[in-house]
Amino acid sequence: MDRFGRNIAYVLTVGLVVFIVSYALAVAMNISGVSFLGGGEANVSTPNVTSVSWVFERQGNRWVVVGVSLTFDGGLPAGSTIYVDLLNSNDETIAYGSLTLSSNLPSGDSITVNTSPAVRAQDIAKIAISVAGP
Repeated sequence: MDRFGRNIAYVLTVGLVVFIVSYALAVAMNISGVSFLGGGEANVSTPNVTSVSWVFERQGNRWVVVGVSLTFDGGLPAGSTIYVDLLNSNDETIAYGSLTLSSNLPSGDSITVNTSPAVRAQDIAKIAISVAGP
């Protein structure tokens, strides 16, 4: 590596170290808006789901699941985010989706959460549903 290349590598390395140290100090001082990498907190609850049904779409000559229609007992407040994971028989996520409610969802009303990518119904072994409160 020539001298210019070594100087560039040195400057980039020093810059990265300064960034990491600055970020670590900002997190340690609890500066508003700075959270741990991958960190944060949310009020996650186990929803009382009373019904689940697949939303199908025809793609070519086959039908695929593109969403899930859910009904909750007790309803959900505005600002709640519903997360849906469709899992295969190996407990691997094969499709997922989420929806944040802009208004209250009354008890007994259904809501559709679109999932992606589209998957065949026979590939779905389990569904995981969680709700993060506002």
